[in-house]
Amino acid sequence: MKKYFVFLTLTGLLLTDIITMAQKNDPVIVTIGPKKITQSEFVRTYTKNNPDGKFDLKSLTDYMDLFVNFKLKVIEAEHLGMDTTSSFLSEYNSYREQLAKPYLIDKETEEKLIREAYDRLHYDVHARQIFIRCGELTPPADTVEPYKKAWEAYNKLKAGVPWDSVYDQYVQDNSAVKNRGDLGYFTVLQMIYPFENVAYSLKPGEIAPPLRTYLGYHIIQVLDKRPSMGEIKVQHIMVAFPENATRRQIDSAKAVIDGLYKRLQNGERFEDLASQYSDDKRSAKRGGELNWFGTGQMIAAFEKEAFALQKDGDYSAPFKTDFGWHIVKRIAVRPISPYEELKESLRARVNRDGRGELIRTNLAEKVKKEFGFKENRQALKELAKYVDSSAYRAEWKPEKAKPIENLVIFTIGNKNYYVKDFAPYLSKRRFRKPATVDMSINYFYGLYTQDAVIDYYKSQLENKFPDFKYLLQEFHDGILLFNLMEKMVWTKAAKDSIGLAQYYQQHKDDYHWKERVEALVVSSPNKEYVEKAYGFAQDFLSGKILPEQIWKGICPDTSEACFNCQVNLFEKGDNSILDSLGWEIGVTPVIYREGKYGFFVKKALHDPRPKTFEEAKGTCLADYQNYLENQYVTELRKKYPVKVDEKVLRSLVK
Repeated sequence: MKKYFVFLTLTGLLLTDIITMAQKNDPVIVTIGPKKITQSEFVRTYTKNNPDGKFDLKSLTDYMDLFVNFKLKVIEAEHLGMDTTSSFLSEYNSYREQLAKPYLIDKETEEKLIREAYDRLHYDVHARQIFIRCGELTPPADTVEPYKKAWEAYNKLKAGVPWDSVYDQYVQDNSAVKNRGDLGYFTVLQMIYPFENVAYSLKPGEIAPPLRTYLGYHIIQVLDKRPSMGEIKVQHIMVAFPENATRRQIDSAKAVIDGLYKRLQNGERFEDLASQYSDDKRSAKRGGELNWFGTGQMIAAFEKEAFALQKDGDYSAPFKTDFGWHIVKRIAVRPISPYEELKESLRARVNRDGRGELIRTNLAEKVKKEFGFKENRQALKELAKYVDSSAYRAEWKPEKAKPIENLVIFTIGNKNYYVKDFAPYLSKRRFRKPATVDMSINYFYGLYTQDAVIDYYKSQLENKFPDFKYLLQEFHDGILLFNLMEKMVWTKAAKDSIGLAQYYQQHKDDYHWKERVEALVVSSPNKEYVEKAYGFAQDFLSGKILPEQIWKGICPDTSEACFNCQVNLFEKGDNSILDSLGWEIGVTPVIYREGKYGFFVKKALHDPRPKTFEEAKGTCLADYQNYLENQYVTELRKKYPVKVDEKVLRSLVK
């Protein structure tokens, strides 16, 4: 974020406990121009900025002065229209979006799904499926045949017909024919969520009735369940052969891998052979090392061989996969980490997975119940009359629905959504055949409705959550404070060279050097460098050599990380190590502090004297800015009269 956050201390942007005083009796504690500020707002801000919670009269009065000065600036910024500029609105809305995100999640559902995912992570499932394709937007008439096939296949399996026979009869997708739908072992978050739910609910040998997903119908049989094997890290050597390799090519690759296996048995290092001979060039650069992996993340044959290794350092005999011949060596294994360690990574994965849509859907349903939701399905039927085949080319224009643009399609809370709101959204979507116009409109209406309901909920966050309202207000005020100060004080002071010079002349006595010592500072993590430099210390003290000559002769790297050798002027308190060694002219011993060796050469003492304008400029500018700010606040207090209700203020004393 920008540097104005430094100036948000007064607004207390930290997420501490927010004290709300939404009581009937919430008197006005201070009036600033047209703005009346209640006791609860003052107490909330005071408490957040005073963790000790002292409610004595002096503390309250002192803070009231700061509070008023802050509010004066915010009121003036609003008066100047700073809260209406495009840059302000862009930044404010961006922050609001970020702040709103945690509120737009159904926490109860999310936590339940995270825990469920973690529990399932402890088990691997071996399953197979018969899959009959039937897309989400398939017209009802075209779903009859896939539905019928799915149930026929299921009933045959239940009647004892062999799996392979049923599979060959009903499966249309030939890509997995040789495996007869065998999916191998998998774990949580590797299959679509409805499929995973069924698989984890079955016992080995059980077959579930057809499952309908957006992809089609799935008949799932679980073959085995086992405790998770955790994760493993391995090195491997691969000798590849082409996708459609001949027997000769496969045998040739086998001869190479056998030769490498013999060399391993003769004592050659695995990483050396992997680096030189493995066809997996990416891992070969790391001696064949792969990233940690668990169930379902590698091809089944590779995974099986890796997890079969009994101890770290063991390696397998050569084995074949669809990609070539491999030898794999076990480096380490680790079990499933504790829940608290995995919770946040699981949260991210759950929200990216189909579960994320479930979380969003549950939130939308809760919002509908809380705020009231009414829909007019007849309006969708009317809209369908104005949507033609151009929608299948993503060329349909919302203007075609103009005759019915003011028809209400649904209402959430007190907000109506019309055809004219939905039509532009619809025009940006491409309809897909074989889905009909009616089906497509209803499908996209469902997506649009969910987005609109959640957007409405987002617009109500200030009313529903006081902490959200207060944080947003604090950010709003903080931006305005920064922008006003930058325009009216900081930039003005920086550009006013004449005014700054005059201020310096009027306050010269405030800018003085105390007694200072001129010293050469030498330091380095390399002890040899420092000891070598120490030999030049007396030459520097007598003026025979310059710091840069010492540096050049010792360390070719001119960065301070390698070697530091420079002269500075120090007042007492500037350098605690130097202070502890005393200010007498001469060379200190070599010392070791915070990972570095070093010493000082104290060359001369400088008497106290006034600072020149250039020397005082930085400090003087800050003082000048404070001076201008105080003047500005005085003007604002005249412009916006301040009236503190002392009785209310005193009533807060505890």
